[in-house]
Amino acid sequence: MSKIITKFIADLAVTTAKLADDAVADKALATVGGVDLKTVGQTTLYTVPSGKTLVIVEVIARLTAASGVTVAPVIRIGKAAAYNEWLGLTTLTGLDVAEEFIKLAESASALVYKTFAAGEVVKVDVQTGATATTMTATFYVFGYLV
Repeated sequence: MSKIITKFIADLAVTTAKLADDAVADKALATVGGVDLKTVGQTTLYTVPSGKTLVIVEVIARLTAASGVTVAPVIRIGKAAAYNEWLGLTTLTGLDVAEEFIKLAESASALVYKTFAAGEVVKVDVQTGATATTMTATFYVFGYLV
């Protein structure tokens, strides 16, 4: 085999591997447990790596502990200081038993998806804490990096 063909095949293998690594495919990017839904404040869900842009496709919140829930928490998801670029104020109505989960939808008012640039920190912001004895959740972030 000529050196040119051998080099072409080697370059093709490297390019194919890089494309597979950088493929635009939804995947689980983060799992963040222990989010206290009774306490007002922010919890980091994902920090966008250097040289990348994040597109969030969905976020799932799964209750890991819940008891005595009488008022659901209100949350939003985004970056400082508004924390609403991906999800505006949303009441987690109906979540009151451990292992229940909810698929959260991006802001209905958004006409386009918001992306997050390298270095930006995406957080869940508990705007109004739940009235409950206990209420904690794990958040799963799905999306892709470009």
